[in-house]
Amino acid sequence: MARKTPTPPVPDARVSAEQLASLSHEFRTPLNGVLGMARLLEGTGLTAEQRAYVSALRDSGEHLLSLVNDVLDFAKLGADKIELHPATMDVEGLLRSVSELLSPRAQEKGLEIAWAAPTGIGQALADEGRLRQILLNFAG
Repeated sequence: MARKTPTPPVPDARVSAEQLASLSHEFRTPLNGVLGMARLLEGTGLTAEQRAYVSALRDSGEHLLSLVNDVLDFAKLGADKIELHPATMDVEGLLRSVSELLSPRAQEKGLEIAWAAPTGIGQALADEGRLRQILLNFAG
């Protein structure tokens, strides 16, 4: 008679929403410190080359912070705790802002960011932060 060898327990690879939220907060604190120091450094007497380095540091840090925030949002979504804050917002201004954020990386890749909006698109009622996040994730 063949004996069955017991299967060793496999650790649960799933991460709970609470663990993701905690981890995201742990990353955000030092990252915000790095971004704050980069902003302070930008205000000092730098050469053009140093200013470009600090700008790249800040842009990369902001992108990393955005990714950490996405993880936190994912955790909130899994826990049904995501919140929307609709307010009147300038649609064209949002598109311009997203385009400006994406342009440096696009230029590094030899790409050009272009967008168009109907004349007089005006304002909309939306959660501007979430809409910006969606556009950045979609384009990135």
